[in-house]
Amino acid sequence: MRSRLRNVTITLEEPVARWARLEAARQDISVSRLLGEFLKERMIEKEGYQRAMRRALARPEVRDLLAWRPVAADSLLLEDGWRIQDRYQISFWDALIVAAAKSASCRYLLIEDLQADQELDAVIVVNPFLRGPAELPSE
Repeated sequence: MRSRLRNVTITLEEPVARWARLEAARQDISVSRLLGEFLKERMIEKEGYQRAMRRALARPEVRDLLAWRPVAADSLLLEDGWRIQDRYQISFWDALIVAAAKSASCRYLLIEDLQADQELDAVIVVNPFLRGPAELPSE
């Protein structure tokens, strides 16, 4: 798919315009094409920089979340999720969350999408909008 080209009028200081004409002649292209390619290169460079910056800024946030000891989604977790899904007739994603909570030895699972106060494979479902931490039995 070919990009649609747009005409743009720009104003340059004389030394910059002179340099652009000489550089375009040296490359055997038009000044318009020279400036278009230059701007495209800058756009790609800036987008790459912005992507790298987003990655760099996101990594400390993710490292902070690792303190929660996330459960790896491996084949054992998937199998347990499928078993829980079949046994309790809940969605796969909810079953996977329950399996992950069980794998992490959680007694309680704070979630609003499942029926509150039910026990699924030794994990008690708690709706955090209906019960507060003080209402949970301490064991």
